[in-house]
Amino acid sequence: MNATKDDGPDWAEDLGEHREKFEQLRREPKKLLVALRSDIEFQIAVTKADTRPFLRRWFAERDGGWVCNLEGTGPVGPASVGSEWSFAGAHTVDGAFNGLAASGKDVVVRGYTIMSAEPVDKGDGTDFKVRRYVDWAGLYGQLGLSINWRVPVAAPPRER
Repeated sequence: MNATKDDGPDWAEDLGEHREKFEQLRREPKKLLVALRSDIEFQIAVTKADTRPFLRRWFAERDGGWVCNLEGTGPVGPASVGSEWSFAGAHTVDGAFNGLAASGKDVVVRGYTIMSAEPVDKGDGTDFKVRRYVDWAGLYGQLGLSINWRVPVAAPPRER
């Protein structure tokens, strides 16, 4: 999560009571990861703050809204945490999601977020990494879109 003063109001709302803790730890990735691994509520708040603001820009939130599945959330391996989440919304915002006209359809966006502290390519420090995996194919299907998995093929050479 790359939080700046400009994007503060979006993500800060979802951090709630955990905002101060996140602010204190965000520049110390290893300590942040230890806190995320030992405090599931903090982990969920950070995941929600990282994903929900974007989803709300694309879809009107419905009953249930953003939900974390506790069964699929917690430490992952020795150096990461993962959160399984879903977001119930409606496609009512014209052009916001890939330029599509609003369809009015209800959707459930499903995803999994992995957070870790990883070495920086150059130097001795570490960086806080967030990887989001979203079931885009499932979402596109709910919106009535299709995905073309056709592999591009080069045209045969022309004879002269």
